[in-house]
This record gives sequence, structure tokens and C-alpha cells, in this order.
Amino acid sequence: MIRQKIRNLGANFPLKLQRSVAALPSSHPPPAVLSPQLRPTPPGAQMEDWAPVVIGIILFVVFSPGFIFQLPGHEQGLEFGSFKTNGKAVAVHAFLFSAVFMVLILGFGVHIYSG
Repeated sequence: MIRQKIRNLGANFPLKLQRSVAALPSSHPPPAVLSPQLRPTPPGAQMEDWAPVVIGIILFVVFSPGFIFQLPGHEQGLEFGSFKTNGKAVAVHAFLFSAVFMVLILGFGVHIYSG
């Protein structure tokens, strides 16, 4: 009995979907998800936002494991200027880079415009 209900549900589903799509008028605008909302630019200027590029380069240098610091280190929990790395340190520094990058770009909304 349950199998029969599942078969009936599956058989009716495409028909209901086709009816609902066909019921939409042709002048119906596409959903808002398909059209991205753009940030307004100041008048009289064509600008590009260089903040993700500049901040990404700076954070890449700062969070390179072993260059300035390494967390976790080989002998200690935190080492400075060791120029050595390991898998754990790469994972920790990748997480730190991503977290700080997202906070700066998305959280604080840092922008650097050229032009």
C-alpha cells in the first residue's frame, strides 16, 4: 500500500511541476536571485575595487607559515622566523588567512578604489 502511494506521488510530480511552470505568465520577471545587485559607484568615476587584491597579497606574506611566524611550530607551539613548515601549520595558517580576509573584506567592507 505504501509502495503504491509512492508510485502515485512520483507519477503525479512531473505533471504538477509542468502545470505550475506553464501557469506563469510570459511577462513574469526572473527571480531576484538571478540578477545580482551591484554596489553604486560614486558619480563621475569609473573605479575598480583593489582591496581584495592588495589585502590578499599582504595577508599571504604575513600568514605564510615559517616566514614571520609559525603556529604550531616544530619544537614549540609558536616559532618565529624558522623558515620551516609542516602540514598542521599550513592548515592553521590557511584558516587564519581566510578568516582575517573575510572579516576585512566582508565584515568591515574595506575598499580601495583606483582611477
